[in-house]
Amino acid sequence: MPIKRRSKGGITREKILIFAIEILALNGIKGTTHRAIASHAQLQLSLTTYYFKDIQELIHQAFILNSDHILSCINIDLEATFTAISKIEKKN
Repeated sequence: MPIKRRSKGGITREKILIFAIEILALNGIKGTTHRAIASHAQLQLSLTTYYFKDIQELIHQAFILNSDHILSCINIDLEATFTAISKIEKKN
């Protein structure tokens, strides 16, 4: 399977979202601003507003990214659990 390459813009966008998740965890929704995210990510403020039309869209996309990550981790754990259970059942 070929490795999917991301553009520099895609990497920057994801970096903004990751730092937005961190700011959300630290400051809550009301304390999450373009300026706080840009400062935390050490990026120019204009980049956050370039990739996301407003703070609501940025927060929404950050929640989606975080939810996808959590679901991926849960799926990995469930798969390992079901594999372990199936091995136990085969022994009995």
